[in-house]
Amino acid sequence: MRNFAKSGFVVLMLLTCAAACETRQEAAPAKTAPAQTAAPDRNPDLFNQVMISDFEPVTPPSASAAEPVKPRGDAACSTGGTIVRGASAGLVFLNEADGGTDELSTVFLPGAVTDVICDGSMLYAASGPAGVFIVDASDAKKPRVLKRIDTPGGAYRLDLEKDTLVIADGTLGVVVMDVSKPRAPQTLAMWRPEKGYVRHAIIHANTIYVANGRQGIAVLEFEGKGILRLTGQFDTPGIVRALYLENDRIIVADGPAGLAVFERKGVSQLNETGRMKFRDMVRDVAALKDRAFVANSDDGLVVVDIRDPAAMKQTALVEYDKPVNRVVLDGKRLLLGNDADGLSVVDITDPDKPISGGE
Repeated sequence: MRNFAKSGFVVLMLLTCAAACETRQEAAPAKTAPAQTAAPDRNPDLFNQVMISDFEPVTPPSASAAEPVKPRGDAACSTGGTIVRGASAGLVFLNEADGGTDELSTVFLPGAVTDVICDGSMLYAASGPAGVFIVDASDAKKPRVLKRIDTPGGAYRLDLEKDTLVIADGTLGVVVMDVSKPRAPQTLAMWRPEKGYVRHAIIHANTIYVANGRQGIAVLEFEGKGILRLTGQFDTPGIVRALYLENDRIIVADGPAGLAVFERKGVSQLNETGRMKFRDMVRDVAALKDRAFVANSDDGLVVVDIRDPAAMKQTALVEYDKPVNRVVLDGKRLLLGNDADGLSVVDITDPDKPISGGE
């Protein structure tokens, strides 16, 4: 299996780990923020909770500062022949032409990068309590951090639609940013749940679907600058960790309660049409047409036929030495977050016969 954790970068890694970041964020007290109702009206005071600033790169730890460790890093994306990997000390840029093993550069960031989105030459990296970093990667050998967005909570995952960036901010909910000018991002709206921990939020047009942990799925409508209104809430038997929008369906990674499929009815109505349980926890999911790709922790990558949600069935299983925590659909391949084993690439030209890359 192709494993990018073996680059020379490992000797510089901090002992912090991205996989444990979520647990630390939930356990740690949230940053102070004004109380909100579940569906706040326009409130200019909320915007003071998001700070935009320049950022000076962190000085990398010396090789003698700690024993070399094999870092955990589950986040990844690709752009212009470069794979960008989020790791425990920042972002690592890898040259795909050399099989993903040639390290082009590193951007050191505070905290562990828990998600990264590639949008052409612009990157957006979530780094827990350290916030979100906007990076210009037009030159992958010399990437530059343009701005830091310090959110009130712990930035865990991201979604991007055109110039709108949605930040899943843990106990402090959802932050919506306008990134049409990367050097001058602006806060558009914020929403804080009365309960829950927002692990993921995805946007479609003006609707945002929120993975709110034990509180299920929340549906928000963005009604203009400063207004993000709760229009629906749906309980699940598990812990909603991630969502994936596939046509008129929402595919749900529901933690210990498995994989669920919800049909979208109108703007804010969701109806569960099927559920499939697994031996281990479902941590993430991606989908392509009638196949779902499930990050099933210690059980590896599971491919599921979701054509009939009421009778879903497994079509393939790829096992790994370490847990599979994250799955990113990247064309005809998957980028898998393999815990301490780093990142793996899987060819899904035939989704029922996935092929893992070599070591």
